[in-house]
Amino acid sequence: LDLGLVNSVTGDRHGAMIGIGNVVEGNQRGLQLGLVNYAGGETEGSQIGALNLENMDLTGWQYGLVNVAQGQVRGGQGGYVNYAGEHVTGTQAGLLNWAYAATHQFGIVNLTKAEVNTQLGLFSYAADVDGLQLGALNVGREVKGFQLGLINWAQQLDGLQIGLVNYAANSRVLPVLPIVNWAF
Repeated sequence: LDLGLVNSVTGDRHGAMIGIGNVVEGNQRGLQLGLVNYAGGETEGSQIGALNLENMDLTGWQYGLVNVAQGQVRGGQGGYVNYAGEHVTGTQAGLLNWAYAATHQFGIVNLTKAEVNTQLGLFSYAADVDGLQLGALNVGREVKGFQLGLINWAQQLDGLQIGLVNYAANSRVLPVLPIVNWAF
């Protein structure tokens, strides 16, 4: 247990760090609890604080105002702003969720550069949706599944859209339809 105002370890750290600031330059195994938490290597465990920074992969959870993982996340992130540079195998929940790819995103704004299974929010964008988008504005380049919202947009749809305005470029009926649109 490291207990102090600022805790810093140049190598790997196993156990808990509790302080205003916690820095591990190597791999972190365990808990970091503080206003600012940083791990330069991989983290297996949790970071809880106002600002949580993981420079590589995270296996566990980040809870805070701002959560950043430069690599993969296996577990989740919960806070106002969540960012993962690679795939999130698990959940992002916050006001703004941004990941290369994700299993589940729940928030006001959800963004992925690649694939996602579930997005629930006011605005959701994913290059590839393989599941569900639910919100006011749903945008997917390739959607395999279901979009439910006020406005739904898909360049390539293999599924169903329900909303006030539904756009599916590959629809065999019409590309833009009110209430419902589909393409299989």
